Amino acid sequence: MGNQVPLERCGSYCHACDPTKDGSLPCSSGYVGSEEFVETREVKQMHAWTSPAGTPRGGDRPTASQSGTGLGLRRTPTSALNRSGTMSQATITTSQEVGVLEGLLGRLTGLEEKTLQYPDGSTFTGCLRNGLRHGPGVFRSHTEIYEGEWQDDVQHGAGRQIWNDGRCYEGQYVKGHFSGKGKMVWKTPKGDMCYQGEYLDDLKHGMGKFTWPDGRCYDGEWLCGKRHGRGAYTTSRGDYRIGYWSEDRFIRWEQNSCEQDSLNRMLR
Repeated sequence: MGNQVPLERCGSYCHACDPTKDGSLPCSSGYVGSEEFVETREVKQMHAWTSPAGTPRGGDRPTASQSGTGLGLRRTPTSALNRSGTMSQATITTSQEVGVLEGLLGRLTGLEEKTLQYPDGSTFTGCLRNGLRHGPGVFRSHTEIYEGEWQDDVQHGAGRQIWNDGRCYEGQYVKGHFSGKGKMVWKTPKGDMCYQGEYLDDLKHGMGKFTWPDGRCYDGEWLCGKRHGRGAYTTSRGDYRIGYWSEDRFIRWEQNSCEQDSLNRMLR
């Protein structure tokens, strides 16, 4: 998964592929977004975890575990119980009080807090239920860190994931996939690329805004990881136009070029 900047090559001297005309709008339809986003191909592999075992998606069970400040691991101090088995008025220490509360919480929720060590060296610190990651927790491996919510051993809920190549996703997960609202940032030699908007099963889907390092921006509708529908396109020079896309290919502008060119000149 590289860090290339997505290019929109049209073969026209009016477009950004001509370095002397960088940032200008294309002269005709079909010239904007004629290639698939590099990051669209990348995101399809975002969760193709290379670790041999013990990944955020599940996998082999850990070979070792150490108890943390466990929920359900501490018992009520004997001195704090009277003959009937209920709590007495005896004074107990703060750590004992915490232990009592953790014990009660663990029994009520079925959760316990532990640190797990996996065969490939990755670790998980957080809540378990019936041996599965469930609730808040942190997973660390040689390639990424995930901190957030889990459900039945997969990422589910709000979370933040950072890869060792600088990529970062922060947002919602559903059953181990980017789904809901989120923000993804890619590090490239020319600067950051960023998408902020809606996801479905790891793909941009719904409304969202994608920004390139040179300032270009598409803000509009997405379908299955591709620009599809109505959106606003801004060039690196600040020219702005509303257009329509189909499966990542530009179809047409919403208003004629003469009107838009006049508007751009007025805005400068």
